[in-house]
Amino acid sequence: MSTSFDPSDPMDLLEANLHYVQIPEPTNRVYKHECCISFDTPKSEGGLFVDMNSFLAFGEDYVGWNYEKTGSPVYLHIKEIQKPVIEDALLLAIGVEGGPGNSDPEYELIYKIVILPGYAKLPFPYMELPIKVSLAVEAVITNAGAERKEQVATWAADTKLKGKQAMDSEQLDDGTLVPTSVQTEITTAEKELDQNTDFNWNRIQESGQEVEPLAGPGYTGLVNLGNSCYLAATMQVVFSTRGFRSRYYSNQSLDVAFDNALVDPTVDLNMQLTKLAHGLLSGKYSNPATKKQEGIPPGMFKSLISAKHPEFSTTRQQDALEFFLHFLDQVEQSNTGNPKFDPSRSFKFGIEERLKCPSGKVSYNKRDDYILSLDIPLHKATNKKELEEFQEFKAEKDAKGEELSSDEIVRPRVPLMDCLDCFSAPVELHDFFSTALNAKTTAIKTAGLTSFPDYLVLHMRKFVVEEGGVPKKLDVCVDVPDIIDINHMRSKGLQPGEELLPGPQPGEELLPDTCMSKPALFLYMSPLAFQLIMDFDDMGTSKLILDLLHLSASDDGINANEDIVLQLASKGFQYFLCKKAVLYTFNTGVEAAMNWLLDHMYDPDINAPIVKEQMLAPVVDKLKLRTLLDIGIDELVARKALQESGGDVEKAAEWVYDPSVRSSMDTTCAPSSSTTAVTETRPLPDGEGRYRLKGIVSHIGTSIHCGHYVAHIYKDGRWVIFDDDKVGASKNPPIDMAYLYFLERIES
Repeated sequence: MSTSFDPSDPMDLLEANLHYVQIPEPTNRVYKHECCISFDTPKSEGGLFVDMNSFLAFGEDYVGWNYEKTGSPVYLHIKEIQKPVIEDALLLAIGVEGGPGNSDPEYELIYKIVILPGYAKLPFPYMELPIKVSLAVEAVITNAGAERKEQVATWAADTKLKGKQAMDSEQLDDGTLVPTSVQTEITTAEKELDQNTDFNWNRIQESGQEVEPLAGPGYTGLVNLGNSCYLAATMQVVFSTRGFRSRYYSNQSLDVAFDNALVDPTVDLNMQLTKLAHGLLSGKYSNPATKKQEGIPPGMFKSLISAKHPEFSTTRQQDALEFFLHFLDQVEQSNTGNPKFDPSRSFKFGIEERLKCPSGKVSYNKRDDYILSLDIPLHKATNKKELEEFQEFKAEKDAKGEELSSDEIVRPRVPLMDCLDCFSAPVELHDFFSTALNAKTTAIKTAGLTSFPDYLVLHMRKFVVEEGGVPKKLDVCVDVPDIIDINHMRSKGLQPGEELLPGPQPGEELLPDTCMSKPALFLYMSPLAFQLIMDFDDMGTSKLILDLLHLSASDDGINANEDIVLQLASKGFQYFLCKKAVLYTFNTGVEAAMNWLLDHMYDPDINAPIVKEQMLAPVVDKLKLRTLLDIGIDELVARKALQESGGDVEKAAEWVYDPSVRSSMDTTCAPSSSTTAVTETRPLPDGEGRYRLKGIVSHIGTSIHCGHYVAHIYKDGRWVIFDDDKVGASKNPPIDMAYLYFLERIES
């Protein structure tokens, strides 16, 4: 005789929903340390609920959302309860290991089986549970957890790379690694900056000052996951801007973001950005009544945003600028087709370059960017007299064998407006091919902005390379005014009376048959001129050149010379960027790769994956090819022309020099979207060019890949310091020492 189902009996409910329970396989990602929608953990008041079907974890306030969305009713509830501390007067007195004053609190784990929607509960372990449930729960409990596994994988990747870099050092018989001369030079350069480190550290972190701790909405810190301060500092400033705050907090609730997540919320960028925004801005995890603020760990967000990047997926220190650009690129991609709601556009602006050759004719080139990278003209220092006196004082100290104290050092002080003027100042461009003169000449290049974004990010180029290829950080202060007016930097395009250079202008899509958009200049340039363009143009041009030269990073094409890559990496550059630089300079040597890297390290898409497609050069008649080469046509262009003209030399020449002929020939390939100069169809944000400083990201250390990053943000009428999980009222913000400046446009 069968027993009737009792909906009030937890065991009957579990038996009825047994088909929802899955036993995790080794390939399953099991989340049990943090909610995928919030920053709730097993230590939270309501504990954590692990879905026994998807193995996703949810806080008490959010598990119901998952049930409504998926129908999954069976959960493992995990709760960590702090064990009571046994006061032992003797241990307290002598402070021995294990004493209450010396150890972190211990927690007891309590498990329960919970069946929704009524939250019926069963204890665990429990002898009467179905064997499938017991096995599934045991597997979840013994699983390290997806969060921990990702950390282990990251550290393993770091160890592997460090092992490869160690091969660049000489090893003595006793196993001691001796650095190469390049590495010795780096150490020497770093020693020159060591005397400034204490000053920078104290000034930027405001050490030694009684900083008032802050808590509440908008004052939540981020836990350092191990060299993740670059991410913490950047994201704090990003979420202080109107666009990101409204997109992922004010105008989007957690439940809407979760409901819109297609499958797994842990790999949905919209969900994770909404989670991070609510964690930082809601005040839920920053209670003013709590004595010590622990901050929130951005581990789930970091794993997602860095998944497609070979460097950010490690635990090594990274460049805050590179991360910022990578982050905006991911946000822009996630909002493809919906630019109206894309907050990354609040940082985007247009740049226009004007080239004028001796003929008096001009050429204009436009591109979009997220940052304005500025050189710091040391010769514009306003304290030259003090600097001269300091050098004399330093020489006296050196002669006596005495070291300078940090407060004795005098640093150059350069006005920010002089840095901005450098961006717009005329620059000579040598070996420029003028279609008006039909010869190489020297052109004058100037640049301006075609739009003023809601937020203008200024990057100070403090990292330079001295003679011998040794990277060095400039120890310089930049004086920033309260209001910054850059209206004079607006570019106005072709002016009355100006005449364009003959032929198509840079950026025009005139050659779809080559599967890319490219300036007509490429049709006339030799390999040396190609290299020249790499030296001054944007990353899109570099990709274009890579395609033109049929270079592939795959095993079937040209591979990067590992010796050159490691030599370059030993100078402090990222391994991935070193490999890209070596590939883009065709294994010609360390110096060429370094020059390329220094010229392009601030390009918006410098971290874009290396081209993987194998592009084979068309096979043509060598005699016909030589005929075209003899009249000055580049070899690869000549090959393409012969292919398109069916091997007819005369038609091939017409194809090169006459756009109408090209358009009449077979154009079967679509333009490559990766190299389009300007793809915006919606106008960029624009307004008056008057700005006020909103936030800064400062760097401490001798290299962008070591040291520490700290953010200062102006909010609620005062400056606030965000130093990982520490948040406080700033007394002396290091505005003159920033690496990145975030300027907010002043609305009329």
